Amino acid sequence: MKIESRETQVLGVRTHYLEKPGNPSCEPLLLLHGFASGAFIWKDFLRTSPLPNRILAPDLPGNGSSDQPLEDPSLDYYVRFVRDFLGGLGFDRFSAIGHSMGGAILAVYGAQHNSIRAMILESPADDHGNTPLLWRILGAPVIGNACMAFYPLTRKVLLKRLQRGVFEPRVLSDEYVEESWNAFSRGPLRTWIPRALRIKRSAIEWQKVPSCAVVYGEQDRVVSERFRARLKASLAAADFYALDRCKHIPHLEHPARFHAIVQSQMDKAQVANRRGT
Repeated sequence: MKIESRETQVLGVRTHYLEKPGNPSCEPLLLLHGFASGAFIWKDFLRTSPLPNRILAPDLPGNGSSDQPLEDPSLDYYVRFVRDFLGGLGFDRFSAIGHSMGGAILAVYGAQHNSIRAMILESPADDHGNTPLLWRILGAPVIGNACMAFYPLTRKVLLKRLQRGVFEPRVLSDEYVEESWNAFSRGPLRTWIPRALRIKRSAIEWQKVPSCAVVYGEQDRVVSERFRARLKASLAAADFYALDRCKHIPHLEHPARFHAIVQSQMDKAQVANRRGT
């Protein structure tokens, strides 16, 4: 089924999103991308998903082809974005997958709202992780904006950065690299990144996050072993999946395995819903 490109207004911001139409009787599946990325990271998932659900993948404000947020792009802001994005489309219940920063957004949303049926946190962002020196520089007022404006990013440099995030570089298609390049060279990312890095991190109340699945790569340097241990201690009801020969993007690196995990979580949520739990 064809992937459709659409636009809507959310919190006063022109928002672009990808949609794969599905059975209107099924609750939608929301896909949230990570930091400095876009809905394009989900294109292969959208193309190959066997799920009957309508699937929605927005460009979070400041990313992809969406406009800049009108306020500080904090986790709480993006939680409100998710609420209003889905509410504007007429949905109050949904399932969701969040990658990296998108996983952190979902975790906060799940802790505050009882409206997610099945939730998969893919390589969720560490709310206590150390900020690299480069990110701290880019987040500095004035200096950060100047650095981003004149940073000599080339396709070759970008490709090397993208390759660091996967175990096998060959999984990065030409389309994926080109979409990433367009996001940085044509989208709002250059001005959004310094804004986002200036926002003080909010601690996530992981113990309040409802039942979910956590999927990560064994070789991922972003999701540290220390953070994994903290998640396992806090998310007592969660299912954990560690994929070998995999770094930060499991749905791209091991698509068949990832689809199976998503299907399992959707089935589990459906059974729980029938039992009224």
